[in-house]
Amino acid sequence: MQAYSTYPTETNCTCGYLTAASKGNASLAHPNLTYQVGCLLIALGSMFINAPMLNIHINRNTADILISIGAKLTRSAKQPKRMVS
Repeated sequence: MQAYSTYPTETNCTCGYLTAASKGNASLAHPNLTYQVGCLLIALGSMFINAPMLNIHINRNTADILISIGAKLTRSAKQPKRMVS
């Protein structure tokens, strides 16, 4: 029985979304996808804050976290050097 890693690395990732960056770090190869996901998270967070029916059921901190993660993703997609960890 072989053990498989659940984390994609440069050796076992075949999806094409991860590429080997300099010094062996993995970074996203599709900044457009990162930008779109960031915009989606910002939109969801804003909707959770402003929609009265959703505002009742979803905590304000959850919406703030979604907005901050989305803002970081859109910012990193605009500046690809920030995507390398």
